[in-house]
Amino acid sequence: IVTTTRDLKQGEEVLISYGDFSNPLLFRTYGFTLPSRCETCRSCTFTEEELLATAPKEVAEDLQALPNLHLNSMQVTDELAVLLQVWQGA
Repeated sequence: IVTTTRDLKQGEEVLISYGDFSNPLLFRTYGFTLPSRCETCRSCTFTEEELLATAPKEVAEDLQALPNLHLNSMQVTDELAVLLQVWQGA
């Protein structure tokens, strides 16, 4: 079912937006990807093992509750970016 925000004329083209998703999320959710140059954001998923292997000891215990960590460039805040930079230097 497609719902419109206005009445359409017969034969008028209808465009559907899937939102701002990275190719891995588009593929996992809808079964297709875009050419890389058309991708609106990037994403990266870390498994629990990867997180625990790289995490500073002070936060490793808290991370055990996370099955995976998915970072999306459209949703990374300035605070998270700073935290990731600090983590990288730890």
